[in-house]
Amino acid sequence: MVNIEDKFNDYEIGVRDEMISKGIAECRLFLKKQKDPGMFYFYEGSIEGFEECRRYSTHSDFSNRLAELMA
Repeated sequence: MVNIEDKFNDYEIGVRDEMISKGIAECRLFLKKQKDPGMFYFYEGSIEGFEECRRYSTHSDFSNRLAELMA
């Protein structure tokens, strides 16, 4: 069961979704303009990361994922 204080409220969901949308749009813009072919994979990976964040609806979802990435 999710702790009600851990769950994102409507405002936080809106901010999350806006940041994700803007981040994806920015990466797609750079995908078309990268000077180094290796950067294509950087931006593709960033888009995948932004899309992954759509699944998270609690603060601990993000904290746990960040801990996994830093391990």
